[in-house]
Amino acid sequence: MRKKRNIRLLGARTSVVLEQAFWDAINVILLRENIALHDFCQLVQERRRSTSLTASLRLVTLLYFQTMAEMRAMAPKQPAPRNQLHAPKPDGFGVLPIALTLFHEGEMRAETRPQGR
Repeated sequence: MRKKRNIRLLGARTSVVLEQAFWDAINVILLRENIALHDFCQLVQERRRSTSLTASLRLVTLLYFQTMAEMRAMAPKQPAPRNQLHAPKPDGFGVLPIALTLFHEGEMRAETRPQGR
C-alpha cells in the first residue's frame, strides 16, 4: 500500500507518495543517521538530475542498505556483546554520505549517456 507524506523542500511544501516498505526503510535511515525527513529529502533533492524525487528516494534507500550490507560483509567478525545497553552504536552511522555519492554519480552517468540506450 502506498502512503503520502508532506515534506518541505527549500521552504516549499510538497507531497511524496511511496510504498509503506520504503517509508519504513527511510525511517530506519533517519534513526541511524540522526536526520529529519525534510533534511533527508533535501539531500536527495540536491543530488538528483533526471529522476523524480520519488524515484530518487527509492534509489538512495536501496543504495543505503546495499552499502551497509557490503560494509558488514567486509567488517571483521566480532562476538555479540553480552549486555545490549553497552553495545557499540549501530554500524549504519555514516552510510548516508556514501549512498548519496553513489546516487549522484549514477545520476551524472545517466545524464551523459546517449538517449535510446
